[in-house]
Amino acid sequence: MGYLFLAKLTKSKLIGVIFSLLFVTSYIGLMATTWASSHVVYVDLILIILASYQYLLYLSAKTKRNFILFLIILALAVISDPGRAFPFAGVLVFLFLIDTYRRSEKNIFRQIFRNKELRKIAIYFSVTLVVLIGWKVLVGKDYTGAIGRPHKSIPFETLKYFFGSIANLIFDPFLRPSEFALESIKQMEGAYFLSAIILPVIWLVGLYRFIKTRSHWWSVFSVLFFWVFVFNIPSWLNYPRSYIAATHRYMTLPGFGFIGLLALAIYLIQKKNRPFAVLLFIAMLFINILTVNFYLKQEEAFRDEKTISRVWATINKSIPQQEEQSLVYVTGDEPLATYGIDYTAFGAIALMRGTKNPSETIRISNDLEKLANLLCHQGINSEKLLKEKQGFLRFHAFYIKNNGETRDITQAELLPLEMVFQKKDACSNLRKKYGDIYVGETTK
Repeated sequence: MGYLFLAKLTKSKLIGVIFSLLFVTSYIGLMATTWASSHVVYVDLILIILASYQYLLYLSAKTKRNFILFLIILALAVISDPGRAFPFAGVLVFLFLIDTYRRSEKNIFRQIFRNKELRKIAIYFSVTLVVLIGWKVLVGKDYTGAIGRPHKSIPFETLKYFFGSIANLIFDPFLRPSEFALESIKQMEGAYFLSAIILPVIWLVGLYRFIKTRSHWWSVFSVLFFWVFVFNIPSWLNYPRSYIAATHRYMTLPGFGFIGLLALAIYLIQKKNRPFAVLLFIAMLFINILTVNFYLKQEEAFRDEKTISRVWATINKSIPQQEEQSLVYVTGDEPLATYGIDYTAFGAIALMRGTKNPSETIRISNDLEKLANLLCHQGINSEKLLKEKQGFLRFHAFYIKNNGETRDITQAELLPLEMVFQKKDACSNLRKKYGDIYVGETTK
C-alpha cells in the first residue's frame, strides 16, 4: 500500500521500492507488530494510505469513481480509529493546496471554497464529528479511538515534547542502550529543544522553495514533512509531557512520512551519485535490522510469563487486599521493570483482585515525581504534610530483577519522595511538568 501511495505521490516507482524496503525493515512503530493489542494500528495505516492513494488518483483524473472510492475508504478509516484519523483532514487540504498551486492556478484559496468535492469532504467530517459527540452525550462513552484526555490544558512549553518525539525517529537507534534511563533523557533535552526549532524551520524552508519554484520534489518534501507533523498530533495530545520512542505504536503513522522522506533523499542523491546512494541505502537497512533485533531481544526479557507472575505475586502479597488507590513505585532491571510490570499493571491487578476498575485500585509508575504529582492533587503539598500523613499514604516501592526476584524498598524510597517535596514550589512545578491531573505510565 505504501508503495502505491509513494509511487503516485512522487511519480517514481523506484522511490516506492526504496520506501517499501526501508519500511518493512524499520524499527519505527515496531510495537504495533510485537504487541497483539496494537495490530489495529496497521488497519488504520492501510486505510489511511489507501484513502490517500485514491485521493491522489482523484486529483489527477477528477473522476467521480475515484472520488466515491476515496469517500468509502475514508469512512472506513475514520470508523476504524477517529482519534488517529482526524489529522487526515489537514493532509487532504494540504494535498489540494499543493496540487492546485503546482498547476499554476491563481487564487488557490478561492479554489478551496469553490471546489464541490472539498465541501463534501468538509461536510463528511462535520457529520462524523457530530455523530461522535452525540455518541458521547447519548451513550455516555467515548468513541475517540486512541486519543486520551489526560490533561485539562496543554501549555505551549510541551511543544518540545511534540518535536522531541519526532526527533526520536532519528535518534532512537543511537539511544538504544539507555532507552529507559531517565538520566539519558535529561542529557538529550538540548537536542530535543533544538529539534523544536530546526524541524519546523526545515519544513518552512522546503515549503518556501516549493512556492518559489513550483518544484515537484519540493512539493513531495513538503507533503511528507507535513504528514509527519499532523499525524504526530494525536500522540502529543495523549502524551503531552513525554518523549515517545520511535518503536512505540503511536509513531507508526508519523513514521510512515519520515521513511518516505528518507526514500526521497536516497532517490535524489542517486541521481547525482549512485554509488554513494547505494551505500547510504545499505547502511540504513543495516541500522534498521540491528535496531529491530535489539528490541526483539529486549522484549524477550519481559515476555516470560513465569517471571512476570513471580513479580506480581510478590507485589500483590505486599499490598493489603482491601487497600485502594495504592501508589506503587517500581524500579530495577530494565526492560522488565518498565514494560513487564509498569505497562501491564492494570491487567494484572484486575485479574488478581477481580476488580473492574483497576485504576482505582492501583496507580503505578517508574517515575517517583509522577506519584508525587498525584499526592499534590490529594492535598499533600509540602514535606511537612508528607511526613505527617506517612502512615496513610498507601505508598509502596519495589526493586525488580530480571529473574523475577522482587524486593520491597518502600522505606528506602520514602526519603527520595520527601526530597521531591523539599524543592521550592514543588507541587506547582510538578503540575506544570506532568499535568493538571495524574497520568500514570499504565494509562498509556
